[in-house]
Amino acid sequence: MRNKCFSSLSRVSGVIITSMALTAAAVLNTTPCSGQCCNYFDSGQSLGTSPTFGVALGDFDGDGDQDAFTIDAYEDIEIYFNNGAGTFTLAQQIIPIPDEEDNFGVHVFDVDNDNDIDAIVVPFYSSSGLKIYKNDGTGNFTLYQTVSSNLGSRYAGIADVDGDGDRDVILPGGMSATTKVFKNNGNGYFTQFSSITLTNFGQANDIAVGDLDGDFDIDAVVVSSNAAGRLLLNDGSGNFTDAGLTIGNTSDSYYTAEAGDMDKDGDADLVFGGMYCPLTVIKNLGGSSFVVDSTYASSNYDKHMILADYDFDGDIDVFVSTYGSHGLEVWSNDGECILSLCYQNQPPMPGTYSHGFDIGLIDNDIYLDAFMGEFGSSGDKVFFAAPAFYVMNIQATICDGEVYTFPDGTSSSVAMVQTSHLTAINGCDSIIITDLSVTIVNTAVTLNQVTITAQQAGAVYRWLDCNNGFAQISGATQQSFTATVSGSYAVEVTYDDCIDTSDCIPVVVTGLPREVKDGISIRPNPAGDYLFIETSGQSLPVHIRIVDLSGRVLQETILTEIDQARLSLSGLRNGYYLLHCSDRSGILSTLPLVKAGN
Repeated sequence: MRNKCFSSLSRVSGVIITSMALTAAAVLNTTPCSGQCCNYFDSGQSLGTSPTFGVALGDFDGDGDQDAFTIDAYEDIEIYFNNGAGTFTLAQQIIPIPDEEDNFGVHVFDVDNDNDIDAIVVPFYSSSGLKIYKNDGTGNFTLYQTVSSNLGSRYAGIADVDGDGDRDVILPGGMSATTKVFKNNGNGYFTQFSSITLTNFGQANDIAVGDLDGDFDIDAVVVSSNAAGRLLLNDGSGNFTDAGLTIGNTSDSYYTAEAGDMDKDGDADLVFGGMYCPLTVIKNLGGSSFVVDSTYASSNYDKHMILADYDFDGDIDVFVSTYGSHGLEVWSNDGECILSLCYQNQPPMPGTYSHGFDIGLIDNDIYLDAFMGEFGSSGDKVFFAAPAFYVMNIQATICDGEVYTFPDGTSSSVAMVQTSHLTAINGCDSIIITDLSVTIVNTAVTLNQVTITAQQAGAVYRWLDCNNGFAQISGATQQSFTATVSGSYAVEVTYDDCIDTSDCIPVVVTGLPREVKDGISIRPNPAGDYLFIETSGQSLPVHIRIVDLSGRVLQETILTEIDQARLSLSGLRNGYYLLHCSDRSGILSTLPLVKAGN
């Protein structure tokens, strides 16, 4: 029997279920599945009672977890320590002096190069200055400097604008069209360096920073409610000029903006969001040229935006805090600037009204959690990322004799149901359940006189001539085959994409000669293990040879007596042969012989 097999894979379906629904969570792993796995749950914490503006996360006390720095609206500053499992406790409350409490955003980084994380607090009104709070290394913050900015803002751009190795502050005018640059002297002391006032722009709601023109310094885009975005180009020293380029749609009221390489082509693209206007992705075409690539309808008031790779697939996704019923949104990027909403707060999840938030590894796993500033009296919320398990059901079929390799690397040649658990590489725990079946082709045949019938129904058939190198018999493609010439035949059966071949079956066509005119005859024909040869009137001895169809002599004997001799055929396989008889005068006769077993 010859095997030629082909596998088929079909009927694949997927379903998302949350981690709480699976008892096997502890042993599950992860496989790539992009934005399908965004899922959050409320940690149940309510931190503080005052409305919150800005939020920033960082390891303030040096214990390896993410702590929180929050700005209470028009009031105090609060620092919360994380216990490592995502539970926060108030560690410090800073009460600004009168007229200095009107703050909004906060950015945390090492301002003075002493290897701990400090804070920059952004003034909400022009009467309140830009503030630098230094950390003593234990998470205790002290006001180090207040810089008179004469600007009210929400958030700042933090970047090294002059290439000296420390980070500076670019402050857009939230109440005016003026943007100012404050340089860091390397020790965390800031002074105003430059200023630019835009015409026909109105007030700036936010700023996005990055190398936007490909000259290896930090540029900026400011966005407004009625003039879209304006490109500010840096000369490399921190002096910015208006490029005269309007970016985005002037009909949209943009409130938040971020820069990042959304399409993985090596330059900084832009994402804008705003007041009940579409989330807008803007591609950087190079050479200070930008084009709106895609927009996504939003019914929310987008307040703050962070770009980060949520699902570890190598491209940047979009996190948005909204001043609306949904609070937190996560938009998954396909790597080509195409976004899909993969998470949005839903009841009973609190619908946090949020001006500011930050993301980080809050509960000591590999997934980005969210600390949401809540603009109300119910306290700030902590949302833990709990990726749903991506469950895929696969029905796979192989042919008998093949080996199937499951997604987890194990294999089988027999039918079974296998559950594969894959290792985390992109924030999406996966279970792949494979129902493996094995197709066995029935190669049995029945012989009725000269008609052979394959027993496998519903298949494709090719009848073969075994005595002619298994050549296909022209036109013989039915389940049954009727031989017109004595020989040996087989059928190739194709069933459910699997191919197998039957044994060769000898067939003797009616009228096979048993006697010849010179008096030699054989019986029975087809023969079993013995053949009887009868001779009369020949010159002795008579030489008997049995040959196959290629002429190869398989057996021979010499008859020295007249009448009858018995010849053993036990050494021959079933099949079609020729029997040559000759005496002293040469070949007397050739008779067809079929060996068909007992």
